[in-house]
Amino acid sequence: MSFSVGAWISASCALSEGLSYSETIGTFIIGDVLTILSTLAYSCPGYDWKVGYTLAQRFVFGINGCAFSIIINYGSNAWLGGLCINVISDSWSHHYLHLRNTLFPSVAMTTKELISFFVY
Repeated sequence: MSFSVGAWISASCALSEGLSYSETIGTFIIGDVLTILSTLAYSCPGYDWKVGYTLAQRFVFGINGCAFSIIINYGSNAWLGGLCINVISDSWSHHYLHLRNTLFPSVAMTTKELISFFVY
């Protein structure tokens, strides 16, 4: 099992959506097994022919598919980094903690989260 901030956030979201503890643990075990299998499949060309992981990923997904996975990875890390900056800023400033949301209600983030995302 992975022990990271992403795993903790994902487990918290799964539990808040109504999954039981056993369903959440089972889902994460299945996800980890799928991750291990795909990593092993990607590492075979590197083991046999000394081809790097990123080049093997381009063989499978192509240039556009590889770029898509990079955007997803960096985008999720940037979002988590912005949330961490938001928590730090909340603890440092009382005015920032009670900052009024000036974005439209249909936007899936608050003004504080937007500022923290750009600071990160």
